[in-house]
Amino acid sequence: MGIEVATSMMLGGLDLVTAPIAMPPGKAIASLNYEPDVSGYTRVGGYERYDGQLSPSDGSTPDITEERRGNISPVPGVGPVRGVWVYDGALYAFRDQIDGTAGMFKSTSGGWVRPVLGKKLTFNLGSISFAEAELVIGMTSGARARIDRMVRRSGNWAVAPNNTAEGYLVVSEYFGTFVFGETLTSSSGADAKFVSIEQIALKQGGQYDFTNHNFYGASSRTSMYFTNSVDSAYEWTGTVLTPIFTGVTSSTSGTSGDVTADVGLLSPPAGVLPATVLGIPSAPIDYTVGDHPIVFPIDGSNYPNIASDPVGASAGIGMSALFDAPSFIAHYKNHLFLGFSSGSLINSSLGEPLEYITTTGAGEIAFGTPLTGMLAAANTSLVIFAQNRIEYLTGDDSTTWQLKPISDASGAQPFTVQMMDEPTFLDDGGIRNLPTTPAFGDWHMGTMTQPIEPLIRQKRETPKVTPIASMKIKAKDQYRLFWNEPDPAFPDDPLRGATTGITLYIGRKTPEAMPFKIPAKVFCACAGEVQNGDGDRLFVGAWDGYVYEMNRGTSFDGGVIQSYIRLPFTSAKSPSQNTRWMKVTFELSTPDPISLGVAFDVDYGRGLGGAVVAVPVEAGAATLITSITQDNWDGAIGSWDQGIGSWDSGIFSLSWIPVEARLEYHLQGIGPNIAATLVHASATSRQHTIHSQTYNFSRRGLKR
Repeated sequence: MGIEVATSMMLGGLDLVTAPIAMPPGKAIASLNYEPDVSGYTRVGGYERYDGQLSPSDGSTPDITEERRGNISPVPGVGPVRGVWVYDGALYAFRDQIDGTAGMFKSTSGGWVRPVLGKKLTFNLGSISFAEAELVIGMTSGARARIDRMVRRSGNWAVAPNNTAEGYLVVSEYFGTFVFGETLTSSSGADAKFVSIEQIALKQGGQYDFTNHNFYGASSRTSMYFTNSVDSAYEWTGTVLTPIFTGVTSSTSGTSGDVTADVGLLSPPAGVLPATVLGIPSAPIDYTVGDHPIVFPIDGSNYPNIASDPVGASAGIGMSALFDAPSFIAHYKNHLFLGFSSGSLINSSLGEPLEYITTTGAGEIAFGTPLTGMLAAANTSLVIFAQNRIEYLTGDDSTTWQLKPISDASGAQPFTVQMMDEPTFLDDGGIRNLPTTPAFGDWHMGTMTQPIEPLIRQKRETPKVTPIASMKIKAKDQYRLFWNEPDPAFPDDPLRGATTGITLYIGRKTPEAMPFKIPAKVFCACAGEVQNGDGDRLFVGAWDGYVYEMNRGTSFDGGVIQSYIRLPFTSAKSPSQNTRWMKVTFELSTPDPISLGVAFDVDYGRGLGGAVVAVPVEAGAATLITSITQDNWDGAIGSWDQGIGSWDSGIFSLSWIPVEARLEYHLQGIGPNIAATLVHASATSRQHTIHSQTYNFSRRGLKR
């Protein structure tokens, strides 16, 4: 019979649910450390440690590479790197310190540098406002300091007895000691009373969430904002760190979902004179904006106004969640939004991310369940996620906010929410997205990982395997999700084990997913542009204290990248007919010489007559054994026999593959179907891509 040809493109990703007879030949039935890409299946990129110094992978020789690797230090501190973020051309990393605080560090050409933080100077009874960049002066003590930021928390700048403004200054370059109760002034003539001054310090613990935004319009006013669930939110301008307080931080009696706050149980803030707490009502204060409950707790300088002005019409009432330690942060309609584990959602005043005063647009919405993420979608809505609930907020300000439901049965795992073409996140059933309906502009749910549902379920049901972070890879249309997987022998040791994950490619109509595994134990992740015009770079913070740059270099921080892909059994559209398989051709791209192991199985591994068929290499071709052996494969990745087939079914290598390559093997096998497995291991070769496979074959009789 004549020779026939069947070509299949490498697309579709991993498929664990389709029946073998219906499986498209270009999909994968097992894989590790390959990812779906625009032109096929690409071996995952390497990663290397990072602190801003010269990149190890840019070294011109192996010795220089290792020298540079050794020069890069972990983020100073103890425990995991709790947050990483790109802002203003630098990477910032956060890690706990031995003194009980947390440290913020900036990457520089000399390594990690810890910025010097200012002090918070609290004032009250203000009648004339301060201006930033001038000096605040104590009229009694003569102490002075430079004003870097000024925040009014509540009250009015007005002459006595209506001088109720209170707030704080972030100051630096201070001299002398301020005296409690003394009058504060400035070169512009400010007037207020001094309450206290303290060093600004981050609290230990938590996992950080970030956003960058310009609330002020000027080209140089983009700032970084972050939360960590154990501390107040913060603003970082590149030189000044300012805490963001929404209101009272202790002794509140409100609970998740309340529409009231029992201000009668509030104690006055430190430094507030007893006279200022007169007139506190014992009954809760109710207030509603539109159809949505808003909680308006009170802070110290507002106490005299409560009885006569419960909604803060004259002075403006400060906002408060149950505890002032938000977990998630986002910006929407020029408001800064803070999400709390208590179920509260608080927005700042309009255009003032540091100000939480009702009369200037601040508000609090009772979401009713702990938040797990927030995402501003195309400036038309703010999507709010909980574990088993999703809603979205529309409107322009606190007088027009409308909270609408999307789902009461699905939700997002923390730190898995990313804005791809649509909001994308992990829930209990897999990775989902939220496309909008064309007719109404509302959201509806979509499932993106149904072909790998058994893998998602296995992770969900395995103890101590938790999703930990995610990132968006814009240049490759990919969503990457990370799980922490403990070492089974030491399940409670966070430094042992590995990180597994899924790369989801959304560049085609049907999303494609494939798994990866890296030795570094990831705790957090981010993507951002370090240099303008160079595109996003990808970073993860790890339990060992290092920050690693992903998709960088040819190794796993010096270690070998081991990868494999098993393609499905193909019958070339004739599953009941014996076929003589004569030749296979793989089209590849690779910029480096590589050694690629290839194995074949015929008739579901039985071969002709039930024996495993050994596939010879064409005479004259280079025969080089790949660096993966059965011994080191079993130890590093898992059992070869259980994972992708029999090692003895044939392992062969090519010594050289050019940038555009054609890998050809002549086969001797008869059976109704055939499957190929490709194996690779290297710490020095760059990524390669498998584009297609082509079989040459001839038909034989029906299989009996």
